[in-house]
Amino acid sequence: MSSAAPAQHTVLLVDRDLRVLKQLRRILAHDGYLVVPLAEPADLLGQLAEWRPALVVMEADQPGAIEVAEQLSREPELAELPLCLLGEGWMSERLVEHAFSGQPAWRYVQK
Repeated sequence: MSSAAPAQHTVLLVDRDLRVLKQLRRILAHDGYLVVPLAEPADLLGQLAEWRPALVVMEADQPGAIEVAEQLSREPELAELPLCLLGEGWMSERLVEHAFSGQPAWRYVQK
């Protein structure tokens, strides 16, 4: 039995793969999270103030993702926002580890 998260815990989910979006949305919603799906990393920046998420999950391999993550790391009020970057290969993992090794709240998960 899973412990449901409070409804106010919002996750912004950024992935261009609709199957991944649906699957992660279903899993997170089952645990009580409000999931806001976004298709493009550029959409994320405009949604942060509106939703104030507890977590951002973003595909690292899509165009603009690393740049948006870098922008988040430079904003003092966003630098502590937990970010999980999803990728499909060891190159993505190495890039993320190298670029963001100083971000304690950031993680990389291979798809």
